[in-house]
Amino acid sequence: MLKAKYDVRRAELEVQKADVTADIDKKKNVLNLEAARRALAQTQADIEARKQTQESQLNQYNLNRQRNVQDVQREVTRIAQTKALATITGLVSIRQNRAGNVNFGQQVPDIREGDTLQPGMPVAELLDLSELEVWTKIGELDRANLKEGQEALLQLDALPEKRFHGKIKAMSGTASADVYSGDPSKKFDVVFSVDMRELLTGLKISRRISTGS
Repeated sequence: MLKAKYDVRRAELEVQKADVTADIDKKKNVLNLEAARRALAQTQADIEARKQTQESQLNQYNLNRQRNVQDVQREVTRIAQTKALATITGLVSIRQNRAGNVNFGQQVPDIREGDTLQPGMPVAELLDLSELEVWTKIGELDRANLKEGQEALLQLDALPEKRFHGKIKAMSGTASADVYSGDPSKKFDVVFSVDMRELLTGLKISRRISTGS
């Protein structure tokens, strides 16, 4: 618009020189003045039209923003009222945040509030603490004296002074040899189940976990 105004002023000055210019130049200056005035009027009209268009777009953007803010607030309220109930009793274990930037040799931190996560990334695990399975190998003679469901007393290397009650959960039907153990004899796999409450009590760990939490 400023350029168009300068063009009009320049044309007006050219017309004012009519007394010293030829008739053909006078006519040309008048035509230039009219053209400059039309260009100025058109520029003013275009600016007003663009202003109205931009104001209309801005109003539409504001409406969309208000609608999106309401949607976000509604989803936040819905998420805050949502409860996810587990089907088993267990211990919640927070996963490590492997989506962050961790330098070589540094320990991967646990996921904390405010971290940025990738879609579908596991955040926590619910560990089943109803029982603990202990795997061991036994010889052929001992295998003949054992059966599934049989009561057993187990001693752990970490707690040699304590005994824990358990049961034989499963036994393999065939013997196998472990080539990496240095023992060429074949042995049977046996799985013992240990009651976690008794084990945690022996470890002096309290379990404040309720079903469905």
